[in-house]
Amino acid sequence: MASEKEMRSGTSVKKSEYDAVLGTLTVDYDCIAMLDFDTDTTKDYVLSSKYGKLSTPWREKTTIAERMRKFAEESICEEDRAYYLQCMTRDNILKQLEHEKVYNINYRIVQGDKLCYLQVSSFWKW
Repeated sequence: MASEKEMRSGTSVKKSEYDAVLGTLTVDYDCIAMLDFDTDTTKDYVLSSKYGKLSTPWREKTTIAERMRKFAEESICEEDRAYYLQCMTRDNILKQLEHEKVYNINYRIVQGDKLCYLQVSSFWKW
């Protein structure tokens, strides 16, 4: 089995194999992204075609707060927007992760004329 260093460098595992494993492990997730509050940037690891269709701003490279605001305006149902934006602030996420290993919030998005329930799970980077 390849070491973590080998997998990250790609010396032991081909990118297509790595992507296949990642895809299998994340099949139930539409988006996996890292929020780096030190640099105020995001990095997408998994962004399914379903999630990508929800919001163009999600793919834009901008600040974390601006990305969340644009996503909320375009995709989150009106009744859940303020809640989502309050929960997804830097200060709130970090505060919640001081007490819990995983911080979850549930919200609804609008897809056409239907509401779809989603959950965001945040966890502290090791």
